[in-house]
This record gives sequence, structure tokens and C-alpha cells, in this order.
Amino acid sequence: MSTTLLADLNQLDAEHIQLVALWRQEPVLEKVGELRVPDSLQAAYQQQCKALTINEPVCVLAALPKTAPSGAASHRLLTYLESDYATIMTLRRAGQRPMLIAATCMAMDVHQQQFLFQQRSSKNHLYPGYLSVFGGGIHPQQDGAQASQGALRELQEESGHDGHIPPSAWWCLTQEPDNGAVQLTCMPTYINISEHPQFDEAEGTVVRLDWHALQQERQQPQQHWTPLARVLVEAWFRAGEQQD
Repeated sequence: MSTTLLADLNQLDAEHIQLVALWRQEPVLEKVGELRVPDSLQAAYQQQCKALTINEPVCVLAALPKTAPSGAASHRLLTYLESDYATIMTLRRAGQRPMLIAATCMAMDVHQQQFLFQQRSSKNHLYPGYLSVFGGGIHPQQDGAQASQGALRELQEESGHDGHIPPSAWWCLTQEPDNGAVQLTCMPTYINISEHPQFDEAEGTVVRLDWHALQQERQQPQQHWTPLARVLVEAWFRAGEQQD
């Protein structure tokens, strides 16, 4: 991906999403410590714990990787701190921006030549009704702190389909400047079709778009995509156009 293309993609929605780095192999996550709230925020932390149904363990990126001018990362080793969701919310409300890592994927049914997206529930507090990619926080124990495991688990939970990641897949690191959250995304992730997919409909519904429909949706003047999904779709199309 050229420097010009990377710069163009980062102007799509610079306030909400930035493409930080690209790899042709899955980045390696290595634990270097733990992130906990300071004593001065313990009361707020306890209140946050009570407000959550489940206080899930999460991974927090310790530092952004250094990148070459092309946008390709100089190395694939990313260090992380183990934490929990209540800590993240407490620190955010105190004005900090811990880099909570999410594992996401751009899913594709290669047999039907269709891309799968999640249309977020209208009850979701963040981007309700918008088209999004599948994904969520990396669980340090359940996923073994691996982005691939986290992405495939979230794909199954949110679409009802299992998936596998091809050797040729790109991995990209994006960041949301307004809250510090980062995403490790696999493009594409191929799905194994389940005859009777079961997933949590409270999260949203599954939407299928073939290449033509996705191209039409992309060209609409008012797109209802989350910032992450929009930059991923544009990266996919524009990288392909450069190769034509």
C-alpha cells in the first residue's frame, strides 16, 4: 500500500479512525505487565464494577509500533498490558485514553462471493443501526492473547459461522483518536457456512453484500458505516484498484 493511499485513507474520517500499520502476517502480542486504576480512582472503579454485568479481562496496547514511510510496520511484536473493562471505563472517565485492543475481521464467503457485515442493533449505544465488521475485545486467557483467536471467536458469536484466516490475509492496526481504542483486523477472513447459524441477535443482524452491491453502497453520498468498517472497505477497494 503506497504512502499516498495510506494518507488518503486517513483523511476519510480523521477525527474517528486512523490506519496505523499493516502486516502480511499476524502481529505477535506479548504481555509486559498489568494496567490497574490508581488508588485515587478506586471508588470510581468499584462503582463501575457494580454497573457492569460482566467485568471482562482485556488487553491494552502498551505502545503503538514504529512504522516505515510506506505504512508497513517495522516489526510485528506488539506489547500489551492485561487489564479489565471496568478499569478502561474508569480511566476514560478520568480523561485518559488507554488503548483497549479489539480483534476484528472483514468476513467473506468465497463460495457465494459475498462479504458479511453486522448491522448493529438499534439499541446499541454506539453507532446504532450502522454496518460494522465483526469483532470485540481480546480476552487474554480465553483467546490466549492472540488477535486471530479473538477475531474468529467474535465472528462465531456475532454471525453464527466459523471462519479461517488465509495465509495471504492482511493484518491492519487502526486507532480511534477520540478514545484511544485500537483494532487488529484481518482482511479477509473466510467463513465456513453453518446450515443453521446461531448468534446473539441482541448484538445485531448479519448482512450479505456481493462485490457489486458493496461497490454501490460504498458510493452512496450518505454511508451508514462505522468509521472502522468504512476505512476497511475503502482500503480493500482502493488497494485492488491500484493493482488493476
